[in-house]
Amino acid sequence: MAGVDVDFVLLARLLKGTDHPPTLLVLNACDSYEGAETLLDVVPVVVAMVDEISDAAAKAFVIKFYAAIASGQSLASALAQGQAASEFLTGEGNTPEVLTQPGLRSEDVLLVTAPPS
Repeated sequence: MAGVDVDFVLLARLLKGTDHPPTLLVLNACDSYEGAETLLDVVPVVVAMVDEISDAAAKAFVIKFYAAIASGQSLASALAQGQAASEFLTGEGNTPEVLTQPGLRSEDVLLVTAPPS
């Protein structure tokens, strides 16, 4: 089955049509950064690719990115770790970037926290 292009405005409408839109949306596709700010009306944090990205680089990025989030790292740290893993394995490190709603700092975003002791 071939991929289907979805306009950012339509994607925002689809996400807004849910009772609980996601907190984080990762657009792990080439050149997905431009226009991704449209999604910030619905999703507080969007990670998108500012340029073309190879499959190997995209895979290296998300593996380390999600591992960092799962271990309780901030969004900023997870992004940096994913970028470093991608650059180490493929030489493509600066393609993924983060967009956040105004007033939200990626350094302050924790998606996973340890349960209270």
